[in-house]
Amino acid sequence: MSRFSKTLLSYLLGVLLSSAILLQLAFYFKGADELSDIEDTPRPKLHLYPPEVSTECRERHILFIIGGFTSVANALTTFKSVLFQMKGPLVFHFITNADSRKVIPTLFDTWQLPAVKYRIYDIEPYVKRIDWIPNTHYAFVFAMIKMVMHEILPEDVKEIVYLDTDLIILDDISPMFDVLKNTNDSVLFAMGENVSSGYTSGKHPWPARDIHNLLTISHPNIYVELPCEYNFQLGKNALPLTCQTNDRLVKIAHFNSKDKLNLKSKYVVHFARYYSHYRSMDGYVFRQRRECESDKSISTSLTDLIETDRECDELIVAMKTKYRTLLYFNGLNPSMLEHDVTLVTHLSIDRFAEFERVIDSWEGPISVAIYCTDAELYRLRSNIAMHAVFKTGDYYPINYLRNVALNASTTGLVFLTETNLVSSENIYNNIRKAVQRNMTNKAFVVPVFETTFDSEREKYPKTVEELLIEWKNGTLLPIEKQDNQKSYELWKENPARIKWDTGYLSLPVVARKTSIFYEEKFIGFDWRRRPNFIAKNSNSYLFGLIPSSFSIQPHHSQNIDFNHFNVSSLYKKCMSSIRREFDFDFYKILKDAIDLHRH
Repeated sequence: MSRFSKTLLSYLLGVLLSSAILLQLAFYFKGADELSDIEDTPRPKLHLYPPEVSTECRERHILFIIGGFTSVANALTTFKSVLFQMKGPLVFHFITNADSRKVIPTLFDTWQLPAVKYRIYDIEPYVKRIDWIPNTHYAFVFAMIKMVMHEILPEDVKEIVYLDTDLIILDDISPMFDVLKNTNDSVLFAMGENVSSGYTSGKHPWPARDIHNLLTISHPNIYVELPCEYNFQLGKNALPLTCQTNDRLVKIAHFNSKDKLNLKSKYVVHFARYYSHYRSMDGYVFRQRRECESDKSISTSLTDLIETDRECDELIVAMKTKYRTLLYFNGLNPSMLEHDVTLVTHLSIDRFAEFERVIDSWEGPISVAIYCTDAELYRLRSNIAMHAVFKTGDYYPINYLRNVALNASTTGLVFLTETNLVSSENIYNNIRKAVQRNMTNKAFVVPVFETTFDSEREKYPKTVEELLIEWKNGTLLPIEKQDNQKSYELWKENPARIKWDTGYLSLPVVARKTSIFYEEKFIGFDWRRRPNFIAKNSNSYLFGLIPSSFSIQPHHSQNIDFNHFNVSSLYKKCMSSIRREFDFDFYKILKDAIDLHRH
């Protein structure tokens, strides 16, 4: 907990940091025995009590320091624990690097949390203030930047609680926000009692905790100590037994070691169960949090239910849902080359095994949006750019998933495909050779075929010659051949020259900056292969074919939306009604665009 008297705190830190080299030498030469005196120095200690029941709706500020894609994904568990335990308005402050700033806005904007705001601050202008200090902490400058947080945060933030992202909140921590209430103006911050020898042994030079320790020794009047249950440390050098408490009283469990939950300790194992509970918790439940203790706006009373005779309400609700989204959760830094091609696709988690074939056949960058639950998120590992769209409801938000993957791609060109397709050999290199530097209003296409077998095959054609043999034998046929018979027959005669025609439902390669995003209102089955990338664009496109390239759709079990469409007359009725309501004729617009170009 910090109270900002910026002038005084800047002076004290300035004096301390300007002497950092001499103090660093003291760490090396004094030895652990003399440094142990730090632990014995008497410090003011507070006993915190829950506040009296109040209807006060008070905004509380919390600071996090986050660097990198995976750091945001890992911090998600900490965020949930805060939201679960704390009521009322919250303001999250994030000091971040460039990677985190690509992720945090999307995470919180799509989360739609009542009474939660966030602010983001760039770490880069302040790095030079602290990066010269010797530091072997595994978090590098992110461990030290809190020393200048008073310079980073705006003037309107008077008090703030800083939390690491490797901890979980286990109880109401609102007393922390009143810890400075009855202290004099000389007290600038409160800090949890230290139960870890690692911060004072001299073995880890200059993490921020060491600097705070020295600052409180030289100026004891600026500091009060919080009980250890507000920072129950579970690191390698922690001594939990020195904290006279038990798990019912622990407010904050802090996995403060590089090993985190992998540390072999009975205490870590115990509190890891709480961590797993938060990690698996459905984040959508926090859309129901209240602004204040007295807020009665959210009700579960059956008397509040409203009768409706609209048969398609469930589908319409799904169309209007804002889906929680976490970008780059596996931490891969995507390619940003202008003339490179990113394979853009989507899948539900049950299709991930099929998707591994796509990964094996594509040599370039991949951007994939995965529809999964919070619990499923942490089972996914791969060396491609993955983005989580968290599951809710019974419908698959296909076009939203497509847009997430498309928007998160960073190369100049994108190949818009489906997860279950098997591609011909060298398709990535063929696309790169075929595309042109100026792709404005141009698109290349890759035709799609389907197997006539009712079961999975071990091998599929890799070349056009192999494909034509199986086409002749009837074991592979053009997909949806009724609409595309003419186009496919021409492609069969001379695959390198055929251009897109009306109804040609193949896979496009387009320039990302000119690509039209998919209409997100369309969810579920029957919107899967409509050429939406051009459907809302009145400009003409010039279409070409990727030479010697194709994709094959293997036999696979159908998804839930396909089954809905096949067996539910109500589902078909609703989809037809929605199509008429939006008056969206894909093929007519596509034909008009092609005719405009030809004339």
